[in-house]
Amino acid sequence: MPLLALFLPLAIAPGEAAPRCTRPRHLTTDTRALTDLLAQARTLLDRRFSWLGPDPLGPAQVHLHLEGPDRRRPGEAATLSRGADEVRFIDISLLQPTCHPRSFRSSFGQTADEHYFLRTLVHELSGEYLHAATGPRHKATGWRFYAAPSWFVQGAEELVTMQVRGEVGAREAALLVAREREAGGGVLDLAADPYGAGALAVAWLVGEHGEDGLRGLLASEAGGFEEALVQVSAAGSGALARAAGERLARDGLTEHLERALGAGGAR
Repeated sequence: MPLLALFLPLAIAPGEAAPRCTRPRHLTTDTRALTDLLAQARTLLDRRFSWLGPDPLGPAQVHLHLEGPDRRRPGEAATLSRGADEVRFIDISLLQPTCHPRSFRSSFGQTADEHYFLRTLVHELSGEYLHAATGPRHKATGWRFYAAPSWFVQGAEELVTMQVRGEVGAREAALLVAREREAGGGVLDLAADPYGAGALAVAWLVGEHGEDGLRGLLASEAGGFEEALVQVSAAGSGALARAAGERLARDGLTEHLERALGAGGAR
């Protein structure tokens, strides 16, 4: 399985080729372009999480695995951590660009172009920054990001992905609001839709309690996510989903999204 490592400079591992698909090569995004996109994703996220310090991700090696047509998900990240002061090994698995059919469209209507692959890489890598914020480099004890409910993990990753991509992210947020209002009215089903509903729930949290609220949640030394959430917002997951859903039905979360996107640098 091909392996690309995020070092400085980035390079494709010698002697390794990307998996081939039977479909014709019709995409401009090739294997080498992905190394540049991965570096762009790291730069965007370093800026977003600069409040963690000059090296927010910490000592880490990021590897990109390109997989063939049997892959069922567009992207996935996995982390092996060996302690606060040791290097973290982060694997991001991605469907090879040439394995996407011409008819491919993402949930936001994107074709499989460089914007789509950058979005996928930012989403997967953002979780590692959020995980680092709850790790031993920044607090002695307490809950860890990947132990949180799926709606918060995926929702926070989605929100960060929209935050760091400026106007593109703002347009995606507007599309997401329209889709969620049409699908559920004033109800956010966090279990059924951890990505979309989760992103709006986290946006409500940031819009209501500010960027400091999110940072306080990540920094909490509470033993579990729900306890930490109540400390920050005085509400558990259920109450938060209801409050966010009511605001979604009332005004499309307009003010909350504006504050949430602005907190992460989106304009």
